[in-house]
Parts: sequence; structure tokens; C-alpha cells
Amino acid sequence: MHHNTTSHSTPPTHPPRTAASDARSTRSPPAARPHRMTIPPPLLAMLASTEAPLPRVLSPAEAAAACEDEEVAGGQLQEAGFRMALNADVAATTKMAEGINAFVAETLKLESALRLKL
Repeated sequence: MHHNTTSHSTPPTHPPRTAASDARSTRSPPAARPHRMTIPPPLLAMLASTEAPLPRVLSPAEAAAACEDEEVAGGQLQEAGFRMALNADVAATTKMAEGINAFVAETLKLESALRLKL
């Protein structure tokens, strides 16, 4: 049964490469900007307009102590091992690539829109 299902599978397809996709693949977004995209603009504006204290509500140490999830590989997983496992999982690698490509595309749109307003 296994041989029958795998022998008739189609090879993975990839979208055709274009000059735009080549330019995106060689251009990484600046490290200082992407994190700002996850914060809603009205919140950024509100924070920028006030000098009021912003007390810490969440504690990383308390969150870690309260976490009941098991550590992956007993907490001994290094970056190289993670990359090997991710590369071995075709679905995860594909979804990661799709997410990164979508993020880069949205970043380019945002930068273009900002340039028009400046």
C-alpha cells in the first residue's frame, strides 16, 4: 500500500522565479523595524504622546515558572538540531517560507505607502 501511494505522488512545485522575487530574497528587512509592525499604530501613537509611567504587568520569570509544557528535546535542542528538524518537515518549511514571503511583501507595501506620505 505504501509503495502504491508514494510512487504516484507528484513532485513539489515552486512558483516561477521573477526579478521581483530575486530582489526580495536578497533583501532582508532591517532588524529595527519589523517588531513595530506587530504593535497597533493607535497604541504606538498613544504611547508616544504620553510621559505617564508604564508599569510592568507580565513577568517572564513568572510565565516560565507557570508553564507546564515539556521542553523540546528535554531543553537540550541547539539551533543546528532545530534547523535540521525544521528542514526535515516539508510542511513546516513550506509554511515558514510562505509566512516569511508574505511578511516581506507586506513590509514592502508598508514602506511604499510610507514613502508616498513623506
